[in-house]
Amino acid sequence: AQAAAFIDGFPRPVVLDIVERTRRRAQALIERGLCSDDPAARPVDPDALSVVCVKHGRKYGPEYVNRLYAMVRRHLPGGWRFVCITDDAQGLRPEVQTIDISKIKVSGWWTKIAMFDLRLPLGHDTVLYLDLDTVVVRPLRFVEGLRCGFHIFEHPDAPGFNSSVMLFDRRVAAPIFERLTRKDVARLPGDQEWIEECMSNADTFAPGAIGLYRSLEPDTPLEAITGGPMQIVTFPSNPKPHQISTGWVPELWK
Repeated sequence: AQAAAFIDGFPRPVVLDIVERTRRRAQALIERGLCSDDPAARPVDPDALSVVCVKHGRKYGPEYVNRLYAMVRRHLPGGWRFVCITDDAQGLRPEVQTIDISKIKVSGWWTKIAMFDLRLPLGHDTVLYLDLDTVVVRPLRFVEGLRCGFHIFEHPDAPGFNSSVMLFDRRVAAPIFERLTRKDVARLPGDQEWIEECMSNADTFAPGAIGLYRSLEPDTPLEAITGGPMQIVTFPSNPKPHQISTGWVPELWK
């Protein structure tokens, strides 16, 4: 409320995207509250959870899917299922359920939006989404006890959503797919901005549970990574995990 009042009452117009996004999120929280405040939001049940990734195009090979599955299996107990939405299922391990999106008409990060299509047979209403360039470093306790509406990772160094890690109820997140038009794809730089427009009142994960590799020292000792609060490290820019041959990354990305 203070953020919205300050922006609306500023004596001169402030034409900055980050200010407008902050105002929009603040207003959504005032009007609707957090997604997790919805009475229909349910605690996460690992036995009724689909862990989902998207592999489209040639940027990532099957080893990224297979290793992501292995890391989640080591660090998340329960009867969850693992689903890869892809245009090429060749080389994927048999434990991975695949859904073909070879006929999708968008590319790059926009293919991620297909995941919010309620027609896809993901298996469960609750979904934990992870980008392929993700390293799971410790048990995934950050999802325990969360009331699932729509949670997303927020950039630790700037206001704004990072869609590399999301936890959501498919019915809550359905507008992300249903409302998207070609004009939205043309006017926005990527899926993160669209998700923020649709889910302005989203919950964000607890600070420290998810980290960016670019904010870590390459020679950080393995014990410091596995012994701290961080459970997931994402690689939004180069290098990617397969390009790192020394240190803690090859010890954990397997």
